Amino acid sequence: MFFRSRKNRHQEAASSAVEEPLPQTLEARSLESEGRLFEAIDLLTEANREDRDPQLEREARRIRHLAGIQLLENAPSDPSYPEPAAEVPARGEQSLCPEITPDQLSPELVRAAFLEAGCLLVRGLMDEEKALDLAADIDRSFEIRADLDEGQSDPDGYYDEMEPEPPFRIPEREWVEEGGGVLALDSPKMLFKMLDAFEKANLRGVIEQYMGEKPAISAQKCTLRKATPDVAGGWHQDGKFMGEDVRSLNVWLSLSRCGDIA
Repeated sequence: MFFRSRKNRHQEAASSAVEEPLPQTLEARSLESEGRLFEAIDLLTEANREDRDPQLEREARRIRHLAGIQLLENAPSDPSYPEPAAEVPARGEQSLCPEITPDQLSPELVRAAFLEAGCLLVRGLMDEEKALDLAADIDRSFEIRADLDEGQSDPDGYYDEMEPEPPFRIPEREWVEEGGGVLALDSPKMLFKMLDAFEKANLRGVIEQYMGEKPAISAQKCTLRKATPDVAGGWHQDGKFMGEDVRSLNVWLSLSRCGDIA
């Protein structure tokens, strides 16, 4: 689910009114009107893979938010986890965490590792060139946010705060910024690239099978983070703050060197 914008709704409507909708945008909106939100997302994803356009990325973000609301309203009553794999992956000598390679990733291994150690390290999930490209784009999102004045948005989509549908809201942007982060939903360009990378690594499929239902992303916790030494706060994966009835799975994707003993 995705959420709020520096611009008010009237400003957002005025700015979008002067932009001619692309054919793919119109087709996605037609699917949306029929309630086929996930088909609309797939259409926009394929179109943007072929020819990247900020309009497609903003439209995909908007429809993803609507799809998240739909998932909340139609959540299954009794989703279940998969049976754990018979053997827990071996722990790395340096990380001391269960470790696997991308080709081994499965919901059953995730379950086994979580029950044993509470985590699973997948080394080499993304090649170095792709990781460095994403890291550079995160830096750019930080730079654009710092340069924008109140009420402005970046035409390339590196930083463009989104307004959620009522009653949802995003109250913690300043706190996220102080913690060295940009909310992924506030960068439609990076949101697309991040989710596309997850898709190509089969993370969505594995997570959906692990959760036993279609997963939804927390707009307030999905963060593009650059934790420099002066940034306060640690790294954690506690999802209990979301409520006892919410099942969560955290994904941390490292895009830079983590140290000698990581």
